Amino acid sequence: MNLSVDVVTVDPIARVMTLDWQVIDDSCIPSNFLIGDPFPSNCPLVNIYVDQNLLAPFQGNGNQPQPIGSSALSSSALSSTPIFQYNVSSLLLYASSSAVFRTTLAMYSRSGAIGGPVNNRRALERSPENYPFDTYATAVIMFAQTNDTSAFVTLSIDDPTGIAFGYYVKAKRLFEDQSAPVDPGFDFVYLPLVISRAALVKTYAIVAIMAMWSITLCLVAIALKAVVFGHTMDSAALVVPAATLFAFTSLRSTLPGAPAQFGAIIDFVGTLPAIALLLVATVICLMAFLLRRPAERHTERHGGGAKDEGTLTQDSS
Repeated sequence: MNLSVDVVTVDPIARVMTLDWQVIDDSCIPSNFLIGDPFPSNCPLVNIYVDQNLLAPFQGNGNQPQPIGSSALSSSALSSTPIFQYNVSSLLLYASSSAVFRTTLAMYSRSGAIGGPVNNRRALERSPENYPFDTYATAVIMFAQTNDTSAFVTLSIDDPTGIAFGYYVKAKRLFEDQSAPVDPGFDFVYLPLVISRAALVKTYAIVAIMAMWSITLCLVAIALKAVVFGHTMDSAALVVPAATLFAFTSLRSTLPGAPAQFGAIIDFVGTLPAIALLLVATVICLMAFLLRRPAERHTERHGGGAKDEGTLTQDSS
């Protein structure tokens, strides 16, 4: 039995990802089977199981969540509640349900495979604080059994497809044949998944931070030039630093998928120091304008009118 999987959504804050599954091939059905041919009579009901501990605690309607399984007790025992029951015989009926189902998997901050040792040095890497370079890991552990005899059915899973906006999901296959049974008599699929930000998201975040720093350094240079070298500053230029302070916070909110709360690493290396330097530049510009000599203010206000008047007086005499 072959299944395809599509990535629907990824939520790094809740640490969950949603996958859509579809049965696309069944070895019980002949490859040359056509509608109208006698249906195979030896195709049993197949129950598909997923590791219950890797599923999110609740799935379904967000207002009325339904617990997975019949028991709320977590256990490392073999999953006993199927996530989906595949009935081959009903697929040819027009009133039958589609052979699709949805799972919500929990994402973990693990250094390697699920169940492996925790690497504390990479714990920050798999946290929203490391945006946009945060990565996450989860795994699909799935097996199937016939409903009548509990005999294991060989499963295989295609590489994940679909687009979770702003994310890139890669299957990290550990074995060449994911369908090969690890233990005799027990056939399961183990498919680790690595989730990271899309390249376009990383590029946008880097360009935004570079823009903040470039604008900030230019305004700081203008402020220092006005104070150190005594360069006369136009009063209209004072609006630019103050307006840029609010523009930076708006630019921060446009970063795709960035944590809504302030505190990510990108804030400490970009937004926070840029705003701090910009605030200093704004204060310097305001102080330079307020402490200027009255003659300079009068000249700027009247556009050199006093000098022109003196020239006209000299000519008339």
